[in-house]
Parts: sequence; C-alpha cells; structure tokens
Amino acid sequence: MKNKYLFACAVVITLLVSCSIQHPKPLRVESEATKENISIVHKGATTPICIDTSDAEVVSVVAHALASDIERITGIKPPVISSPYFSSEYLIIAG
Repeated sequence: MKNKYLFACAVVITLLVSCSIQHPKPLRVESEATKENISIVHKGATTPICIDTSDAEVVSVVAHALASDIERITGIKPPVISSPYFSSEYLIIAG
C-alpha cells in the first residue's frame, strides 16, 4: 500500500510540475469560472472527477485523493465517476 501511495504522489507531483512548465501564465485561484478556467466548487456544487475503469488502479487512487483534498479545502467532496455522460457543465478527467 505504501508503494501505491508513493507512486500516486509521484504522479500528482509530475502532473503539477508538467502543468506549471507548459502553462505560460502563472497559476492562480479564481472565484468565478471564465472562458480560461473552470469552477471546481461553485454554489455548493462540485465538478465531478471522471476516470476510466480500464486504467491502472493508481488513476483511481489519485482521483479519490484529489477528491479528498478538494473536500478538505472546500468542505464539499466531488464525486469520482466512471462515465463521461454525467450531468455537469464541467468535468475533470483523470487518466
């Protein structure tokens, strides 16, 4: 279990570093969605995290860890779903 956790952490760190290197603008937190960003939590609703059940197990582990982190920050936990056909304006795709 410890190895899975370490691997999941490594994946998240790699993604964060990759996003910061490829993103020309500095990352920032916004209070409203615009054409350049999405709302993860807005007016009591959350953006679901979508995974493919055929992906490696670590994708599910990381998606659930992200959902827990969002809950710790906002008090609202987004659902982790396996179908992209979910009634939501936005969708976080993990994989």
